[in-house]
Amino acid sequence: MDLEERMKALAERGHAGQLRKDGRTPYVEHPRAVVALLRSWDVEDAETLAIAWGHDLLEDTDVAEADILEAAGPRHGAEVLACIKTLTRDKAAWPVKRDWLRALAETADERTLLVKCADRICNTRDFVPLSGVARARSYLADASAIFAAASRTSFAAPIATTLAALRADLGDIPPSCKPENDETKGE
Repeated sequence: MDLEERMKALAERGHAGQLRKDGRTPYVEHPRAVVALLRSWDVEDAETLAIAWGHDLLEDTDVAEADILEAAGPRHGAEVLACIKTLTRDKAAWPVKRDWLRALAETADERTLLVKCADRICNTRDFVPLSGVARARSYLADASAIFAAASRTSFAAPIATTLAALRADLGDIPPSCKPENDETKGE
């Protein structure tokens, strides 16, 4: 098995039995959607796709760092784990998610930004039937710093195209749109 397949298998094991907030969709469909969106942007880097498969493992499962290191292997393990840890918010240190997102936008490398953009877009799409358009718009607006940082990457054009289509679906959201509250739940 290659790196991506090993991380996919770990995500399937780690998220086994978990459901998305709709109560019907297996949770592993979320990292699958994130990977699919990255592929639609022509992301082919095995480490980025591996990170996408594992981006919620530390936060939402019992998977340990050692499990990620083992699945990613000696060649990629440290880098994959470091990016997954970067994508995992320490809620005690960063109680307001929007502040954490701003800090992440300032420090994250391109792979981490790509995964976070895809994650945020996929979650926003999921919020529409569950929480309504207003909540989805607020959730998307919370990540404006992430999307601004991603606009300086080599994948700026496909991200911008996807983001524009999503914004059109939700009703135009100005980039300066401020969410109504500081709490971002439901990821």
